[in-house]
Amino acid sequence: MLVHLLFSSAMTTAGKRRTIERTMQGSGVSLPTSVGAALGEGIGDPGMRFNLRRDQQLGYFIEFALRLKQQPLDHRIELLENPWQLRDFADDTRWSTNEMRHILLHLLFPDEFERISSGTHKRQIAKAFAGFLDTDASTDVDERLFAILQRLQAFLPDGNTHDGRSSIDFNHQPLHAIWGTPSSGSTDGVADIEALLWKQQLVLYGPPGTSKTWQAGKLAETLIRQEAMKRWGAKQFFTHAQALDKAVQDNVFRLQLHPGIGYEQFIRGLRLKGNVTRYRPGYLPWVVTQLEAQGLGAGSGRVRGVHLEMAVSGRHIRPYNAELILTDGGDGTSRWHAPLPRAASARKRFSRTG
Repeated sequence: MLVHLLFSSAMTTAGKRRTIERTMQGSGVSLPTSVGAALGEGIGDPGMRFNLRRDQQLGYFIEFALRLKQQPLDHRIELLENPWQLRDFADDTRWSTNEMRHILLHLLFPDEFERISSGTHKRQIAKAFAGFLDTDASTDVDERLFAILQRLQAFLPDGNTHDGRSSIDFNHQPLHAIWGTPSSGSTDGVADIEALLWKQQLVLYGPPGTSKTWQAGKLAETLIRQEAMKRWGAKQFFTHAQALDKAVQDNVFRLQLHPGIGYEQFIRGLRLKGNVTRYRPGYLPWVVTQLEAQGLGAGSGRVRGVHLEMAVSGRHIRPYNAELILTDGGDGTSRWHAPLPRAASARKRFSRTG
């Protein structure tokens, strides 16, 4: 239990101590006071599942320890001296590889394994920084992160943690803004940005006040930063911070929709201007025109996207709000998902994450 709780920064030292002491109650063993400093360090936030499914975390850990102790001494020493052999050993289990797997590997080999307890986060980082890898790079996500980190040292020689040790951490800026989104969560599963890139559209739905607008804006910003890294290259990306901030500002469009907005306002339709009624383009073609007229400043390509906020209601469903993001195909042509269905049926036509 002590090793299990070492990593978590989401629990207080007193909370960790109480949990351990409850576990040891009746065993006749007391917790030394000297462990307080170690418990108070906190390496990272392991996420909600770490606490809710402690049975899975401890089950994996106990099975790992038993298997390791059953190995001959020479093999144990070999495993504890080779990070990639130990990784293979850790994955050779009947238990699902959960947060505890990532935590154990980081505790034993902090230089080779990042202080990340989420397989989803590791996968997101590896995808966002894939341009740093050789074509024949390993397919293992941990080895890919290790290789990416070595390449990043050339662009961040002083690190990005401001701890005086020139350390580089994917959870610190400017790296975190390239891969992380507030709704990606801390556990394993499909992240919002992965779902968006796969389906080319995403709906965040829920009652008012649940951070949909904020999350969608951050997601759009992450998309632009990832595209800028791909199209500009690492050198321009890290040396043109102002141009990058301007690209984010100029290439995110937000529109609040409600049932009163029809096809003619959004796509094209007859509208009165002055004394003349003519077919006029709606908001979406206007956005496309704006994006066609600008680039990313320091780079040679454009990053396009539009963030739509809808108030959706229907006859048989309770009114709720939804955040919708659409992106282009990334090949220089505008491939928008149109026409937008009527608000009452929007929930049936778009993929959803909530």
